[in-house]
Amino acid sequence: MNKLRGTDILIVGGGPAGIGAALGAARAGARTLLLERHGFFRGVGAYGLGMPINQMLPGGRARSAVHDLLVSSLRALGEEALRVVDHALVCNVEYLKVAAMDALEAAGCHYLVHSQVVDALVVRERVVGLVLATKEGPCVCRQRPWWMPPAMRMWPISLEQTRSKAGRPMGSYRR
Repeated sequence: MNKLRGTDILIVGGGPAGIGAALGAARAGARTLLLERHGFFRGVGAYGLGMPINQMLPGGRARSAVHDLLVSSLRALGEEALRVVDHALVCNVEYLKVAAMDALEAAGCHYLVHSQVVDALVVRERVVGLVLATKEGPCVCRQRPWWMPPAMRMWPISLEQTRSKAGRPMGSYRR
């Protein structure tokens, strides 16, 4: 898979934390790939009818360059995309989905939607790679580092005690 080649960092999960990590890494010059299992980004923020995002503009200014990328992408979509209330943005989630992709592309971050981690490659009790399910089929990512937002870090205590989606014990790709 071409997008995996030359990737410096793989980020799993396209919610607010994953997008922030991907934007920050890409802006710092890392060749970044963001995976999202759904067809759109923004996690829980993309499911409601409207999304208030607090503390995005304290004092009327963006908190960081990463925040500024997202705010700029939303503003570029027009008045219907967002309004500013004190320090918060209130935005239409459909515009937020588009703005997230625009911000990622502006930062030079690659992404794959409808993709997820389905298993781990384990050598001597160490995770050395990830097995990904993508629309192009399964693939293996051995690049490090990879990063998962805290809410997604549900690694089992023992890799042998949990079964993967394929029905094999997690870590069954042992060498």
